[in-house]
Amino acid sequence: MAEQYWDPDIETASQEKLRDIQTEKVKALVARAYENTTFYRGRLDEAGIKPEDIRTLDDFARIPTTSYFDDFIPTPTADKLAVPASEVASVLSTSGTLSGSPQPLMLSRSDLDTWSELMALLFTMQGVRKGDMVQPVFPGPCVVDRGVNLCGATMVPAGASSFAMDYTIKLMRNVSPTVLVSSPSLFMEFERRALQLGVDLKTSGLHTCIMIGESWSDAFRRRVESDRPTRFYDIYGLMEVGMILGECHERKGMHCLDHLFLLEIVDPETGRPLGPGEAGEIVHSPVAGGNAPAPLPHW
Repeated sequence: MAEQYWDPDIETASQEKLRDIQTEKVKALVARAYENTTFYRGRLDEAGIKPEDIRTLDDFARIPTTSYFDDFIPTPTADKLAVPASEVASVLSTSGTLSGSPQPLMLSRSDLDTWSELMALLFTMQGVRKGDMVQPVFPGPCVVDRGVNLCGATMVPAGASSFAMDYTIKLMRNVSPTVLVSSPSLFMEFERRALQLGVDLKTSGLHTCIMIGESWSDAFRRRVESDRPTRFYDIYGLMEVGMILGECHERKGMHCLDHLFLLEIVDPETGRPLGPGEAGEIVHSPVAGGNAPAPLPHW
């Protein structure tokens, strides 16, 4: 049982304990964002809210939500950054699909550590262990590599195959990975091309395929698992905030990493938080406690 958990104290914590953790982190987040970022200080001042007003999660819900198109994209990076630029350790970026141009995402060393631990937790939930060889079929952020290494597994970075599918397949034939990381649509294309090059993913020794980057269905899972000894797992997240949800070995839905994120379901028209079973829009606020770039709370 211990191998199923990266952090047993957190992953088996009661809802009450997790809410307490979220409350303390939310208070620290609001204070840090107000004190260190031009954007959030202006947004909170407009709403007439000071950091000391946020004592509970209900108080946090009073803070106006922010919008990707109206707030995140047009706001200069310097106005969102919560640390001096000299403390930024790594710059990631979005694909630019929605915004029309890649958006920079600046991470401090603290952020890198948090994101790496986050990936290690998710990968452990999904069966990655010491001795595994993990190969992605597309380039990913450095925190994926670091997360795999924290699990004790070996990472085959996409750069090792020059980011080209044929090279990736040929390298796969030589290193024999046990875990593949892909998006659902790319997996289907990858498998077809692998067969053309003489590699059958159904008999290649893969025990796990981790799907990220796109939504997929139970019908897709049934289709791809029907004639192979490989289990497929889902991870949900955004480059702007990190990976938020993931399946465990039970695969009966995804777990939110509540110690790192606060998820709310809100009425898209009013912003009012909704109760269990009510359909609305997902609003996620990273509360991990990192230093940069103070990702948009209530986004």
